[in-house]
Amino acid sequence: MKNRVLAIDFGLKRIGLALSDENKKIAFPLSVMAAGKTGKETLDILMKEILRLEKDRGCVLDPIVVGLPLHLSGEESPLSKEVRFFSERLKVLSGKEIILFDERMSSGRAHSLLRESGLNRKQQGDKVDPLAAAILLEEFIRATYGTD
Repeated sequence: MKNRVLAIDFGLKRIGLALSDENKKIAFPLSVMAAGKTGKETLDILMKEILRLEKDRGCVLDPIVVGLPLHLSGEESPLSKEVRFFSERLKVLSGKEIILFDERMSSGRAHSLLRESGLNRKQQGDKVDPLAAAILLEEFIRATYGTD
């Protein structure tokens, strides 16, 4: 079974997911899921989704890239602590390599791309988070695996 990379754009309300191709060259926006009411509930929901994706796609999702929200200055944001805690718990539960990766500007770029495609803010809805995860994943792939 081939490994694919899963990217997570973590939020307190919604979580965007993106998936690489088997060659780790292309990032695809996948889905958005509602975050749980608690961190444990969110982890449970995400673990079920990871297992479902692995079964349905016949692959192993490893590593998992989680976007680390930083300020433009590079300093950690208030959400960074939540993401670090979430990532550590996900590592323990999944047994997979979890990589934190700078996600500065991914949501802003996603909004811009959707606006450029003619969608207004309301129409962008559930498209922003998976697209932000795909942008994060694309940057991770470029930085880690390079391009040919």
